[in-house]
Amino acid sequence: MDIEKLTVNACSEFKDVMRRDFLKSLGRAGIAGVLSAPAWMPRLSFAADDSSTRDLIVRIFLFGGLDGLAACPPYDEAAYYAARPTEAIPRPDDVASVKAIDLDGFFGLHPALSPLKAIYDAGDMAIVHATGHPDVNHSHFYARDIFESGASLMTGGWLGRHLANTSELGSVEVRAISAANDVPRCLHGGPKTVAIPSVDDYGLGGDAYTASLRSSILANAYSGILPAVKTGATSGLATADVMEFVRSLGYSPANGAMYPNTEVSIALKTIANIAKADVGVEVAAMTANGWDTHESQGSLSGDLYTKLSQLGAALAAFYTDMGSLMARTTIIIHSEFGRRVAQNNQPSNAGTDHGYGGVMFVIGGGVNGGQVITDWPGLDEANLVDGNLDITIDSRDILAEILQKRAGNSNLAAVFPGFTPTFRNVVQLAT
Repeated sequence: MDIEKLTVNACSEFKDVMRRDFLKSLGRAGIAGVLSAPAWMPRLSFAADDSSTRDLIVRIFLFGGLDGLAACPPYDEAAYYAARPTEAIPRPDDVASVKAIDLDGFFGLHPALSPLKAIYDAGDMAIVHATGHPDVNHSHFYARDIFESGASLMTGGWLGRHLANTSELGSVEVRAISAANDVPRCLHGGPKTVAIPSVDDYGLGGDAYTASLRSSILANAYSGILPAVKTGATSGLATADVMEFVRSLGYSPANGAMYPNTEVSIALKTIANIAKADVGVEVAAMTANGWDTHESQGSLSGDLYTKLSQLGAALAAFYTDMGSLMARTTIIIHSEFGRRVAQNNQPSNAGTDHGYGGVMFVIGGGVNGGQVITDWPGLDEANLVDGNLDITIDSRDILAEILQKRAGNSNLAAVFPGFTPTFRNVVQLAT
């Protein structure tokens, strides 16, 4: 990870958080891939009950504050262009070569996200606008903590609590994965959760001929110690068995899918590899960094345009690769907050500061897509919250609906304590 490159236009807090995260990940990097096992493991069997209808939930967090007004611009609102003389995305009917792609006559899609338009038109992508967590402030650290935990002052993570309050899909060893070197807080507290940055690299280095022997020695070495440590060790060995089985199946992207060599693509390719092996993984999570754009935002050509291009290409590749499996997959893409409505007063080198309301993308075969879901507050000064887009849809409404309808969780109070969600009909009930 190139920290300086990711934070070149970011605020000092984002730079500090990124450096701390990087140092912590170095300590964890050697833990994720430490074991190996022989390729004899059979395909697992799952419980034949209602829980077998759960989707694979893929959560992508864009850390830094995605500019939702660029990703999904309200191109039919004059106040948008008044606030952003150089950073606004031109209307679809503009003569500019780089312009918004029309979605519904009011909202558009950023041109760098054009690979997602076909998914939107197919009814498999919905966009939720003017959304977020009402308790966030302009601090990256605090806002991310709120989004990861799902509630103020909560320990653990919302996806971790989801897993802890739903039954397993049968005899499985891995229920959730982080496609990175560490496990994000959203998965904390979740049973059978592991960091797997690469299927191919998850294993103990050394001679393959002695892998089984070394695995057996390690298992025996932990047999007589404290239960918590023993459980961790045996779980690690079992996870290595699962990953060896995944490798034994062989994997190459299907349906002509082509993953670019980018952070998001590499993570999604790992998730697709494991998902296609059908080993019982229910949740996958990843974080993409570098979305803090205070200056030189580059909405039309530059940093933001490049990041959105990479995101769109990665999501389209995953969608194509998964094929029919997308019918049982739901992808959630969100960020800790949006950006301020008005661009900074540097027209030749403009960016946007930390905002409030943002945008969320939901992709999957069970999505009521082809629409922008919003209670749009408007961008006139009188409708803003301290210069920011208001939050009119609590992001937990969307997350809770997905967990109940697509992931079989009937105990939403345990996932989002003290919160009563309002379902927005963003997804269909899984059957």
